[in-house]
Amino acid sequence: KSYTKDFPAAVYEAGKRYCLAWTPQNHIATSCSRESSSDVNLQLYWSKVNPTRDPTITEFKKRNIQGPECKPDDKTSDKCQLGGEKHDNGKIDCKGFTRAPRACDGISGSGNSGGALETALAHACFDVPKDAAPGEYTFAWYWQWLPGDDKPNTCENKFWTCYDVKIVPQGDKSANTQIPPGTKGEPDSTGYGAKCKNNYCLLYTSPSPRDS
Repeated sequence: KSYTKDFPAAVYEAGKRYCLAWTPQNHIATSCSRESSSDVNLQLYWSKVNPTRDPTITEFKKRNIQGPECKPDDKTSDKCQLGGEKHDNGKIDCKGFTRAPRACDGISGSGNSGGALETALAHACFDVPKDAAPGEYTFAWYWQWLPGDDKPNTCENKFWTCYDVKIVPQGDKSANTQIPPGTKGEPDSTGYGAKCKNNYCLLYTSPSPRDS
């Protein structure tokens, strides 16, 4: 009931690629900010089709959108990370949670630069499985900030957000297919400190996601 005409629930086509965005809130490693930022685990989970209740965390972690080969305790392989790349803690690499290609726009010098980095656009993309059954789903975005908090019943430094999705067959007119193409993610030239491209195009080919 929280969805409205202006802010509707997502409609995904089976087999298509979509991108999620967030603000890194200074948890980012760049040459214009801190040179090290922790990012232990970034994953996207999805429920079974037409769930009759909210899935538990244990149930969610068995269903990584990156594929059934991703085990619940896999925090290290690129394949199982949302966006297909694992951030290397201690390095500036524009991967994982820290992927925000334009984070250093308008920032000079180094250090924790506050506002501009807090509101930078970070993102990662994923493919909806081609064989996904049409119906209603619940998706869960998960990020673990720091290591050492892996106990099952602790939530410290772990961040979750869920949203509802309707998956439809490819070509279904209820999906939004009128989104214009956006940036192709040319390498950042404003001081990020690493090759940093739009995740959609870094891993795959055009068309690009909508520019923000």
